[in-house]
Amino acid sequence: MPGEKQRYEVAVKLSNERVVQYHNINTGLFKFHRFIKSKFGQNWNYYTVRRISNKEIIDTYTNDVWKEIEVIRLYLPKQRNPRGTGYFLSFPFQREEAELNRNCFFANKVILEDTEEYTTIPYSIFKKAMERAKNDLKAYYEEKGHVIFLSEIELMEIKHEKLLLNVRVSKATEPVHDYP
Repeated sequence: MPGEKQRYEVAVKLSNERVVQYHNINTGLFKFHRFIKSKFGQNWNYYTVRRISNKEIIDTYTNDVWKEIEVIRLYLPKQRNPRGTGYFLSFPFQREEAELNRNCFFANKVILEDTEEYTTIPYSIFKKAMERAKNDLKAYYEEKGHVIFLSEIELMEIKHEKLLLNVRVSKATEPVHDYP
């Protein structure tokens, strides 16, 4: 029978947000990990292992978790920033008859796909960037003494595609020690 330091309790977070508790695990983490995979398949997100004797958290092990998100693929001119941490994309806006170009920065961590032809980012981030760009243009005009409303500034027609894309939220991890 394993010693007191080799007895664990585990909390498993399922995909449906439910938490399942397992008390007094003493079979080793390798066997328990196989049990979780066979019992829940892909329907678990992660589990946390805690030593019973002193409540010390041993580790958290994750499952491959994928999420379908709405993205936009933009076919726009772009320029890498000097530090190489992202791109400036040039968006054409219109106020009355004037065409205004606004460069918006997108960091590498929000760019999901990047080729010479297009850049793919989450749609929610695109919407926030366009709102911010319109507010910045409005502030610029007001600074120059113009009276302007946000509704006067419109994004011109750009070549784009809206898609649903599967994105990995977390990569699977497994125990490396049976009795840490």
